Amino acid sequence: MTHPIHPPAVKMGIPIPNSKLGMWLFLGTEIMFFTAFIGTYIVLYFGSPGWPTDTNVTHIKIWAGGTNTFVLILSSYFVVLAHEAMALRNFAKARRYLTWTFLLLTLLCACAFLGIKAYEYRGKWEHGILPGRIAETDDQATARARLHDSVAEWLSDEQERRWVEPRLAALLALEPMPPGSRDELFAAWRTFFERVAERGPAVLVFEDLQWADDGMLDFVGDLLDRSRNLPIFVLALTRPELNEHRPGWTSALRNLTQMSLEPLSPALMAEMVRGSWPRIS
Repeated sequence: MTHPIHPPAVKMGIPIPNSKLGMWLFLGTEIMFFTAFIGTYIVLYFGSPGWPTDTNVTHIKIWAGGTNTFVLILSSYFVVLAHEAMALRNFAKARRYLTWTFLLLTLLCACAFLGIKAYEYRGKWEHGILPGRIAETDDQATARARLHDSVAEWLSDEQERRWVEPRLAALLALEPMPPGSRDELFAAWRTFFERVAERGPAVLVFEDLQWADDGMLDFVGDLLDRSRNLPIFVLALTRPELNEHRPGWTSALRNLTQMSLEPLSPALMAEMVRGSWPRIS
């Protein structure tokens, strides 16, 4: 009696466990992700003459970042040792690594990482380099002091100062928006610029107006309309996308002079780039 001979089963795919393959894919994506960031930084660092390097300006502590990198690598090494011992079924060794390495040393590394990060970010926190704040060169206290001095300089009436200052602070993201209607908010902002213009010509410059929200565009129109008898010159720089965002906005403005600039030619663009970054040939 003969038995049929079955061919050996064909195993498809890579002879690597799915868990290990997934880890290698994760590491590969991380390498590409951080390579792009690091490569961009290197290009900007060596290609931009004005790139800031003074740590008193950037508030970046290089030694702290390097130490944190070492802490991360060390903690990962401890975890790998514990995992390897478990995979080899050396439970006594794994128990030792899990008890002392994972629970103690890795926890200590985590605490050290958080402590160093807090120390790194302390300078940024003290100088107000936080999301939603105004100029990175001023902290909140300095910005409020400058705003208070400016309001006191241009507005002589005490009651008017108390009304205008918190609304200007809200415009600069220094304080929450005070209660009241939008018309009251516009009136406070407009009052400040009118008081400045009463002493001499005032120039307001708005850049990249195509990114402005509807409220800011409405305020610019309100200022041009209600303050037209004062020497206030408003210069607004924008791209054609503004017409897509607010069609007909410019045609509704009074006393408007519109100038359209054509794109630079490739030769002029190359000359401008060479003038800004002489190292680029």
